[in-house]
Amino acid sequence: MNTKQGILLVGIGLLTVCAFTDIAAAKTWYVDDDGRPGIDFTSIQDAINNASVGDTILVYNGTYYENINLKDGVKVQGEGADVTIIDGGGTDGVWASGVGPSTILDGFTITNCGVGVSIEGGTGPRISRNTFTGNGLPHAGAIWVGWSSPVITDNIITGNVFGAPITLDHADSTTIIHNVIVNNDAMGSAGGGIAIYRSSSVNVLANLIEDNPTFLGGGIFVSDASATIANNVIASNSASERGGAMAVYDGATITLLDNTIVNNTAPVGGGIYCDDSSSTSIVNNIIWGNGDDLYNCAATYSDIKDGDPGESNICADPMFLNPANGDYHLQAGSPCIDAGNNTEAPSTDFDENPRPIDGDDDGIAIVDMGAFEYTPRAVVAVPVLTPLGLVALIGLLSLLTVSRIKRRGHS
Repeated sequence: MNTKQGILLVGIGLLTVCAFTDIAAAKTWYVDDDGRPGIDFTSIQDAINNASVGDTILVYNGTYYENINLKDGVKVQGEGADVTIIDGGGTDGVWASGVGPSTILDGFTITNCGVGVSIEGGTGPRISRNTFTGNGLPHAGAIWVGWSSPVITDNIITGNVFGAPITLDHADSTTIIHNVIVNNDAMGSAGGGIAIYRSSSVNVLANLIEDNPTFLGGGIFVSDASATIANNVIASNSASERGGAMAVYDGATITLLDNTIVNNTAPVGGGIYCDDSSSTSIVNNIIWGNGDDLYNCAATYSDIKDGDPGESNICADPMFLNPANGDYHLQAGSPCIDAGNNTEAPSTDFDENPRPIDGDDDGIAIVDMGAFEYTPRAVVAVPVLTPLGLVALIGLLSLLTVSRIKRRGHS
């Protein structure tokens, strides 16, 4: 073996040792407020302080009266949002400063906080599968993000007050996906469900935003920002001034694709309100029953109750499955099936079903309007019995009947 080969082998060996050392260093810490035997800590923050990059903190059920600061690269995992509670005592509950995407907060109810989670700097953590309720300050309700790009997913956000439940400010490339944002009261600020300020390339995808009141933008408020808003259900929100479903201001640029926007209310622009400086692309949406569905903006390939003109727009009952109970899937025969534009459509729908599907069975798959892609039910073939098979079936049924009679006689 020559000198170069020896150096290479030594180098590979050192890399292997380092890799296994890193894996071995990752540790799971256990937290229980009751201090059961074998538990490492009774405080979440004590566990975070002792954790290192790659570690996981498992928090058992209970109510933790504390305010915590997340650490970069550490996962904090609750036993489940229904049983694991962080009570902030009226001040901010969770801070995440300068952390990245391997920092995770998952499986908690976060309540009684000024703001539930505040995120500032860094590329941003993942905030997932939490319940936010009973929080709120004028600048934000459940989650505030500044100068960061987190992923906010699969959370339930309800019963928060004053500020928008989710507020983004200088939060480029943030993703808000698969959240339920319902029954909040954001009358202290714009944005009944989500407020986006001074941010670019924000993605708001497949969220339910419903029954949220405010004064501007009952569902979503966008100001001096750019965002793609797709596959959302935005329903029954209200604004006391403008934009029952959405208000777009101050040079904002938004793309709305395949949303279902229904039954929102406001004195001006019950559906989507846009000021003169904003720019919008509104394609493949159902915008129905909002009073003035579109104010100072236009749509294409959309079903609009107002009958607003635009390329391939329609004005026809979308035939929702059960709108009285909040089910906005399409019935068979809906005019919104295969009526959209494939060019700009997302690849999946609200339920993560693929788009497009050939919903009208004409051999051409075209995307539907609205948040839900209609999926035709499979036709199950019923086997045809031959005369001999029919005789055999009758015989089998006769034997079963006799067997039941005998069992009753013995009982």
